[in-house]
Amino acid sequence: MLDDVSVVGFDDNPLARRTQPALTTMRQDVEAKGKAATAALISAIGRDKTRPAGRGRHLVLPTELIVRDSTARPPHDLSATTAHPTTG
Repeated sequence: MLDDVSVVGFDDNPLARRTQPALTTMRQDVEAKGKAATAALISAIGRDKTRPAGRGRHLVLPTELIVRDSTARPPHDLSATTAHPTTG
């Protein structure tokens, strides 16, 4: 199967290491995510209720790719898997 498809998860659940094959995953700092969520909640609770809610805040947290057995190496000959437009 891994010659044809790669599978990647998100959040690095502890089960990801125990599956067969072990799941490649994107890991986020759970503590940083919790702190950001707490700060947003405290801000929302403290907001003046007579004013309309403000726009949401976009927050990007750092991630780390954890490569395990569920991803295949890229093919050596990329031309075999890449569609090329015809010219003429």
